[in-house]
Amino acid sequence: MVLAAGIGINTGPASVGNMGSKQRFAYSALGDTVNLASRLEGQTKAYGVRILLSEATARQVADMAVLELDLLRVKGKTEPVRIYTLVGMRPMPERRNL
Repeated sequence: MVLAAGIGINTGPASVGNMGSKQRFAYSALGDTVNLASRLEGQTKAYGVRILLSEATARQVADMAVLELDLLRVKGKTEPVRIYTLVGMRPMPERRNL
């Protein structure tokens, strides 16, 4: 049996912490950033990839090779979101000892 999980990654501000009370602990992450990451995760199967990145995240991973996949209409957004998948690490220049 193989476990296959999709991962959606977005970069931006979010509210993270205990949203519950002393009687009912509810640690959570909320906000538009978190919602988009969740929507991306939900689309991994449709695109046949394990990881989907938002444009904001793709800009932050200069040492990773990413491939632009599509412009995706996401519920709750007026403009489509540019999505990417993670292809792998970019070759790093060889280090020389000084």
